[in-house]
Amino acid sequence: MMQIIPIMVASVFMYHFKKMVPFTPSSTNMDTYEDISIYDLYLDENMELEETSMKRISDSLGSLIQIGKEEQPKRLIKLLENFVGFEGVEKFNLYQVEPLLPAELPRSWSLAVVSLTCIAIVLPSIDRDITDNLFESVAEGLFYTNLVEESLCNASSELVNAQMAARKLWGELDDNCMWVERSGYQGKTTMDILGWFSNKAKEILDGEPVHNLPWEFIVMNSMYRIAHSIIMVTTQEEEAVITEDHLFTLLSRMIADILLACYTNIPQLIINKCHQSAQENRKAKAGVEAIAKMLGEMATIISILENRDLPSMEPHKRPFIDQWRC
Repeated sequence: MMQIIPIMVASVFMYHFKKMVPFTPSSTNMDTYEDISIYDLYLDENMELEETSMKRISDSLGSLIQIGKEEQPKRLIKLLENFVGFEGVEKFNLYQVEPLLPAELPRSWSLAVVSLTCIAIVLPSIDRDITDNLFESVAEGLFYTNLVEESLCNASSELVNAQMAARKLWGELDDNCMWVERSGYQGKTTMDILGWFSNKAKEILDGEPVHNLPWEFIVMNSMYRIAHSIIMVTTQEEEAVITEDHLFTLLSRMIADILLACYTNIPQLIINKCHQSAQENRKAKAGVEAIAKMLGEMATIISILENRDLPSMEPHKRPFIDQWRC
């Protein structure tokens, strides 16, 4: 009996999961559909034998999903609802902007989001309540972004280093580091501010020996390319001088687009976590309960994704932001 408890818990969870995230076998989600089908088979074969246990587990997981729904990340949801599409994933870091480091580093979801947020929150004419709200929205969003990256985006040490650099930079944003002291940007135009980020990053990296790529160098390289890319984007799209309000909206849209693109991986993340829990026996129940609560927390975001046109992409490529830019 003990041997079948993990797969039983996972199977009942997948029953709830499929009700919230409907899947149909298609060219883009066939792998995910097949991952779930093994749990359907288990339920078909064992439902009568374990009916009482199944109902008890189902009720418990259903309650946890409901608790999660009551604790959804409201600020994050509002940010995602304000924008439509995934255009920002392509525009935040243009390929025309050459890296400052000798090697091309892979981009990460979290480093892109943190770098853009760093620029957005220093704009001096934007009300502090508005920038604080963006900061809190991103804080909520990074929790789920980090889960996706830890589970699905650890294919190389360079990618892991970029994710670690994002966490380091985010940790410093509350410490009045040189990037986010708003008073230093008073009286500057939007192009001056973007230019400062780009030039400061280049200044720090120029002439420095690069061996083990410490996180600061990864951050500077990202900041340079992103700031320079935004200068190019705004120069191409705007005839008049771009205002801080317009720049803040542009940055917020890019952040929202990147976060939502990352969250297209949530179904696969949940399935992977469920597989893992089903194999860990003693930790299975606690693991699946945590996943159930997260599924509830992501309910509205999953609904947002269902109403978006997703790009055609092989499932194994979707966890990597660079694959969205091919």
